[in-house]
Amino acid sequence: MELLIGIDGGGSKTKIQCYDLSGNMVQEISVGTTDYHQIGVGGVVQTLKGAFGQLGVDLKNCLVGFGMPAFGENIEGDKKAVSEIRSAFPNTRISFENDVYCAWAGALAYSAGVAVVCGTGSMSVGCDKAGKLVRSGGWSEFFSDEGSGYWLGKKALELFAKQSDSRLPRGALYALMREHFNVKEDIEVIGIVHSEYASFRKKTASLQAVLHEAFKRGDETAAMAYRQAVEEVVLIVLGSVRQLDFGDDAVDISYIGGLFNEEELFLNPFKQGLNKHIKANVFAPKLSPCHGALLFAIDRYERNKLDVLRERFKSVYPYMAEES
Repeated sequence: MELLIGIDGGGSKTKIQCYDLSGNMVQEISVGTTDYHQIGVGGVVQTLKGAFGQLGVDLKNCLVGFGMPAFGENIEGDKKAVSEIRSAFPNTRISFENDVYCAWAGALAYSAGVAVVCGTGSMSVGCDKAGKLVRSGGWSEFFSDEGSGYWLGKKALELFAKQSDSRLPRGALYALMREHFNVKEDIEVIGIVHSEYASFRKKTASLQAVLHEAFKRGDETAAMAYRQAVEEVVLIVLGSVRQLDFGDDAVDISYIGGLFNEEELFLNPFKQGLNKHIKANVFAPKLSPCHGALLFAIDRYERNKLDVLRERFKSVYPYMAEES
């Protein structure tokens, strides 16, 4: 090996970190999406070629860990993606994993436990000491992603409609949503949502900010929505825990995503909810998803170096959450 490259793929942004063999960071860059469902496999190959060109590295004998968005959810599509990417970089060893699995591997520093992601979407990944790796939640934005920003954005629309037609008492959310959409008649929201929000996951999730403001102004239905969101995310974690064997030990659980930045509203109730069901050690991520992608690759191709590099990453590059 000459260099270690960890890729945290995303639907809008991809982060790439490059390390030497001692675990020292050489360079970090961000590029656009590497989701082949959005830009095709050819588009992913071109994005990676451009990224590696920015890094200025000779890919011969490099080891790459690639966390791909939605990897594992389309078997035939994944086979094509892996084949074409490997063909494009024939002298490079590349490990492919789902990007959320890489988030788990980073958050737990590739150790037993469960990591839950709750940002635009929601999902948990867990692994026990026997090495069994499982997931819970994150089935589809259409019928899953419970408790996430997207789910709360849709909940804001639901509560606005219920407040508008008196199924629920009108609170701060009602006026805030009218102001946000700039409507004279409440019914106008339907057309705006269908044309400008329904097909755009992140834009729908942005309505969570309106719900949050309503909560701060004392809207009880908004508070209820956040309580429900916490319950759903706890359930997502329990889904992973129940598929694994942790014996009588407390379960290490880490969390990733903007909603956990809300300590009093979300993080503390999440911890309290978990402890009603299991013994849990809940902590912020130890390493980044790029580290997670790399640890998968190191375990696959250079396992004898895994423990040394994992400890190096933990001591020098503790995870720093990005602003959401």
